[in-house]
Amino acid sequence: MKKAIKIIGIGFIALFLLLLILPFFFKGTIVKKVNEAANKSLNAKFEVEDFSLSLFRSFPDFSLGINGLSLKGIDAFGKDTLASIPNIYVTVDLFSVFKGSNYEVKSITIKNPRFLLKALKDGRVNWNIMKPSNEPVSSAASTSKFKLTLQKIKIINGRIIYDDAGLNMIMKLDGVNNEMRGDFSADFTTLNTRINIDELTVDYGGVRYFNKTKAELISDLDADMKNMKFTFKTGDILLNTLPLKLTGWFTMPAKGYDMDMKFAAPNSEFKNFLSLIPAIYSKNFKDLKSSGTLSINGFVKGHYSEGSMPGFGADIKIEKGMFQYPGLPAAVNNVNLKASILNPTGIPDATVIDVNPLHFQVLNNSMDVKMHVTTPVSDPHMTGSAKGKLNLADLRKVYPMEQTAHLSGKFDMDVQLDGKQSSIEKGRYQEFKAAGYMLVEDLKYGGKEVPKPVDVKYARLDFSPSALNLSKAEMKIGSSDLKANGKIENYLGYFFNKGKLKGTISTTSDVM
Repeated sequence: MKKAIKIIGIGFIALFLLLLILPFFFKGTIVKKVNEAANKSLNAKFEVEDFSLSLFRSFPDFSLGINGLSLKGIDAFGKDTLASIPNIYVTVDLFSVFKGSNYEVKSITIKNPRFLLKALKDGRVNWNIMKPSNEPVSSAASTSKFKLTLQKIKIINGRIIYDDAGLNMIMKLDGVNNEMRGDFSADFTTLNTRINIDELTVDYGGVRYFNKTKAELISDLDADMKNMKFTFKTGDILLNTLPLKLTGWFTMPAKGYDMDMKFAAPNSEFKNFLSLIPAIYSKNFKDLKSSGTLSINGFVKGHYSEGSMPGFGADIKIEKGMFQYPGLPAAVNNVNLKASILNPTGIPDATVIDVNPLHFQVLNNSMDVKMHVTTPVSDPHMTGSAKGKLNLADLRKVYPMEQTAHLSGKFDMDVQLDGKQSSIEKGRYQEFKAAGYMLVEDLKYGGKEVPKPVDVKYARLDFSPSALNLSKAEMKIGSSDLKANGKIENYLGYFFNKGKLKGTISTTSDVM
């Protein structure tokens, strides 16, 4: 009996060692076959550098490591890498491996992944990489008893870039950490999700809406896996210190996505909105004194695919906002904002942007801005105005600057714009109203971080539909002096991303 037990024990140890050693003998062949098989099915270049098998990393479970996975584009996306994943670790229940029919994957951990999702103006996207297959699904495959269960997916320190030329939008997510738990093999399950993003940056239409913003999503998703429908049972979003509630659902049909989602911050504080402004959030934000109310409501509803996008909208309202930095004598007061962006159909040209008004006050001076934009794609029609005065020396009283910094002078503007881009393109300047001026007087700026102090005695721009007229400019930078006059043409066309900025400037200087 002892001898038999000894032989069985030695046999198990030998089998165990064989399971550990064999993959390394055939590793090169296996990697080659995997790469060849994947590239036959993909309109992309797929490569895996290495893999590892281990019973020690997650004992008593079985661990599979995949190293150096990359997915590179071809043709129009030949210079792009869709995915680059240095390390993937898959933990599998060891006993389920021996059973062979129901593999229980306990977790998938993806470390330092980099994803680039790119859409061209003509609608082509770099993630549409599967080659079409006309092979019917065999009856043997459809009746197979093979099952795969999955309990947890984890992403550590990821980066995702979404670059959509058609929408003129770039979204960057850096430092993405995600953990999702649930029974991914069940017909219906609840997915517990937590996503943390160290830096979220969003540019849309040439405007930066988020700049390195911290973001967090904690949600419970009711997942109907048969119909691929996901409903937010709970959804809490945090953008820096601004909390939002997310409700609604989205589905994943054969092509594209269908969705009906809403987000809101109905009774928030003005200070939470200030946290989204980098220059304010980075300066003693915790001790910032603030008052005022904020409300945000928005929605995304409709179908998203290569040829269509859902409707969307957002409303922001700020009333009686005020903020003051600790240790500074003055505050920014009477901040009021009513702004909206609305596109109920999803057709890009149906977007309407409205800001009416934006108002704030710095000591005895104030600024008022209004803007209304329609048909932004085909022929942008913009109506807007900006009027106000600022004593630049007052900025030191409301915003913390370096002790050695010096800032003084006066800024004054009164500008009105009303017209269509097509009027500028066709030279019908009489159809586009552009009037007013911007004026800077006695501006002095210097300090430790400014090696060449700036001294602008006088500079004035007068607005007309065809040009910005620089009637007079007199300034000094360090020991260099400069006097200038002239005009800048096609500034409106340049603003609308149509044509080049051009002009004529005459300058004189005693020392340059």
